[in-house]
Amino acid sequence: MRASLADQDDGQLSCLAAAVAQALQRPDTLAIALGANLPSPAGEPADTLLAVRPLLEQLLQGWAQASLLFRWSPLLQTAPVGGPPGQRPYCNGVLLVELPPALAVKAAPSPSAVALDATRCDATGWDATECNATVPHGLDSAAPTSAALARAALTSAAVELLQCLQQLEAEFGRPPQLERQHWGPRSLDLDLLWWGDLELDLPATAATPALQLPHPLWRQRSFVLEPLATLIEAGCADAPAVSQLSLSPRNTLDGSIGTA
Repeated sequence: MRASLADQDDGQLSCLAAAVAQALQRPDTLAIALGANLPSPAGEPADTLLAVRPLLEQLLQGWAQASLLFRWSPLLQTAPVGGPPGQRPYCNGVLLVELPPALAVKAAPSPSAVALDATRCDATGWDATECNATVPHGLDSAAPTSAALARAALTSAAVELLQCLQQLEAEFGRPPQLERQHWGPRSLDLDLLWWGDLELDLPATAATPALQLPHPLWRQRSFVLEPLATLIEAGCADAPAVSQLSLSPRNTLDGSIGTA
C-alpha cells in the first residue's frame, strides 16, 4: 500500500509535479485520471479500470474525429485521501493521449490552434450529438472575432468531453453529482487533467458541469503523479529519469504499461 498524500513530503511532491509537467504537459497532449474503490457492474475496481479502457478510447476517437495515440499507465493501489474514514484502497491510473497537430492547443489560441471540422463547430459551439452532451453557446449575437470563435470552439469541446466522461462514469454505477459524497468512495472516477495549454474556469450551470483546466489539484495528488511518472520512466517522453523522485514503493495491480 502506498502512503497517502498527507504522508508525503511537500517538496518531493512539488519536484515530481514539475518533472511530470515538463515532460508530459504539452500542447499536443490530453490527460485523464482514472480511479475507483467500489465494485461496479464490471467487477472489482481493477476490473473496472481495465474494462473502461476500450470504451474510453472509443469515446475519445469519436470526440476528436482524428487518429489518437493512447498511453496507459499501470494501475496502482493507493490509500484514500480525505473523505469519510474507513474507505477501501483505491485503484488509480492515468491515460495520456497524444494529439495530432490539428488538435494541439497552445496558449492564447489563434484560429489555427485547433482545426475543428466546420460541420461540428460554428458560432454556437461544438456539436455534441455523439454523446448526448449539452454544450454552452460560446458567443453572443455580436460579430465575433476569429480568436473568439476559436476560443468558443475549444470551450464547447472541453465541456462536451467532460459530459461524455460523466456519462461513462454513470454507466459504471457512479451516481449523479448531487447524490455524491464529497471525496467519498466511487465505482469510477474520470478526471480531465489538462488539454494542451487550454485554461478554463467555468461555473456549473443548469445544463453544464463546472470545469477547470488544467485540473487545479493534479500537481498535489500523488495518486495522479505516480502513474504519470511511470509514463516518463517507460520512455513515453524525453525527460530525465524520475525514479529518484518516486514518492513511495509502488503496488502495481496490472503490471504493465500500455500503448495503443
